Amino acid sequence: MTPILYGGYYTAVKFGLFDIPVFWLNSLRLLLASILYLPFLKHLKNLTKEDYKKNLIIAGVFFGGLVAQSFSLKYLTAGGTGFLAALFLIFTPLFRWLIFRKRLSKWFVIPIILSLIGYTIMFEWYDNQGPLLGLGEWLGIFGAVAIALQIVFTEEYVPDSDPFAYSYLQIIYSLLLSLIFALNLESFPPIERIG
Repeated sequence: MTPILYGGYYTAVKFGLFDIPVFWLNSLRLLLASILYLPFLKHLKNLTKEDYKKNLIIAGVFFGGLVAQSFSLKYLTAGGTGFLAALFLIFTPLFRWLIFRKRLSKWFVIPIILSLIGYTIMFEWYDNQGPLLGLGEWLGIFGAVAIALQIVFTEEYVPDSDPFAYSYLQIIYSLLLSLIFALNLESFPPIERIG
């Protein structure tokens, strides 16, 4: 079920971007998520002031990844962006080690090599003059980095806190950031395009 939802996400956003600008589309998605999360609103009382600060970091990373992946979809196929997003599987243990000094497995190099081979073949990233990475690929890679950082920070900060409250607060922070960017950088799409 997860692969279907994950794959469907990129396709739905790709189609949504035909009619709605990135920040407005993300605002609508996050508004819907915040409404669906309303039953968990009571969990916010379980958070401390320190939790709010830590969640701001996680939400900032989440927002950056959401934006990067959305813009990546403007340049790449849904499958291409989704495939690049899967790089988070490699970045996550690497960031665990770099940021929090958590030990890497000695086998860690194998998935890195296999991924690089797969990405090189899939995206034809190399020619006789060197690697070929366009803006869409770089945005997709940045999105994968953001997903990995979100996971690493969540693992570090959430275990002693209420995960429902953290998730809800992350959605609210990201919604506010999306609205700020949408209001300042994009025109509001005509209502007939949204519905």
